[in-house]
Amino acid sequence: RLAALLAIPLFIPHLGAAYLAILYLSDVPIIGPHEGNYISVILTYLYKEIPFVFFYLLPVVRRLDPRYQELGMMLDLSPVRRFWHARGVFLLVPMLEAGFILLAFILFAYEIPALLGVTYPKLLGVYAFDLYTQGDLSEQPLAFAMSVVLTGGLFLLLVLMTGLTRPLATKISRGRSE
Repeated sequence: RLAALLAIPLFIPHLGAAYLAILYLSDVPIIGPHEGNYISVILTYLYKEIPFVFFYLLPVVRRLDPRYQELGMMLDLSPVRRFWHARGVFLLVPMLEAGFILLAFILFAYEIPALLGVTYPKLLGVYAFDLYTQGDLSEQPLAFAMSVVLTGGLFLLLVLMTGLTRPLATKISRGRSE
């Protein structure tokens, strides 16, 4: 089953996924560790985060009423419009939530880019950690300020996203309960 196959990466921590990337991608010169274009980091995050999104959306998909799909077929909607009206509307808010979680996590992540040795350009989590731990005390306020500004920006994005999606989520839930 697809769910059982996608569950495997969930049991491997990000640190383990980075080591797997080193182990399996080190012989590939374009995407091996220490490359400058982040392909190994991107592939590792895809390996880890696609299952997270799948299992995050799975309860929503299981609760969808198949009669919406049938109604779209009866109304002779195109496959794209049928998908949007039968599933897309219900998946929009959870997909935005999952996207926000991934954005916040990857923005501050340290272990995968640091272990894979991608040194330039640095992800913000790696850069802040390096500034804070390099021993130069004059750089620590910059690392702290960068972390505070990023956290504040993520909080403002969360407030904006919640404000924009809450009316849609309320409208969808009211429509399903009637």
